[in-house]
Amino acid sequence: MKTMCRTLGVVAASALAPLAMADVIFHAQNRVTQVQTAADANLLSQSAPDFSGFVATLDADTGFTDLNQIFRRNRGRSSISCFIDFNAIVAAGNFTTQGGIRIGPGGDPENVFGEAMFLLDVTFELTAPTPFRALGSNLDMRHLPGDEFELEFENLSTGAEIFRFTDVNPIDTLDLSGDLLPGMYRLQYHTETSSIGDELSQDYSFQFLIPSPGAASLLMAAAAASGRRRRRQAF
Repeated sequence: MKTMCRTLGVVAASALAPLAMADVIFHAQNRVTQVQTAADANLLSQSAPDFSGFVATLDADTGFTDLNQIFRRNRGRSSISCFIDFNAIVAAGNFTTQGGIRIGPGGDPENVFGEAMFLLDVTFELTAPTPFRALGSNLDMRHLPGDEFELEFENLSTGAEIFRFTDVNPIDTLDLSGDLLPGMYRLQYHTETSSIGDELSQDYSFQFLIPSPGAASLLMAAAAASGRRRRRQAF
């Protein structure tokens, strides 16, 4: 896994909005968590209805008989706390998965997956210049082939990618900062994991700080307190 710590600078164009305070305007959000157990084909899903806090726990828990005729647990659990306000977009959660292998309907071995997923997708506008900082730990939760991961921040006005990490170029620990000019932006974070073995429990966290003018000094103080020296770039 890669660890990123650098500075960025971006430019975009402005637009109007329905929900605003100071210089940050949120246009759209899609936040979803899902879990699934293959033993009983049980899929549970919950999404945030609006911009209010999204706190949810889903737990699909069942059992099956494995290749050795031993009873095994099949579980997919997701716990998420995600908040959006005019200073930050914050998500912290946990995935717990467990599975195994059983004899399928045709008599062949069949994987019994326990799966969990979280998706964050937010579109917002800035009406005044502001700094940003993106922080994350254990972002890439993939465990088996087929698990997906994506973290992307893009300028909707120009189509430019400010940063993008996927299955091909994953990142686990993140620390990015820079300056944003007025414009429309989209932030997406998608992480998932699955297991066909013993219980696997993992925590993850992500923060995207986009302070209003009154909070900008707090962001700068936080950046200084990190102990790292950064040189801002523009491109």
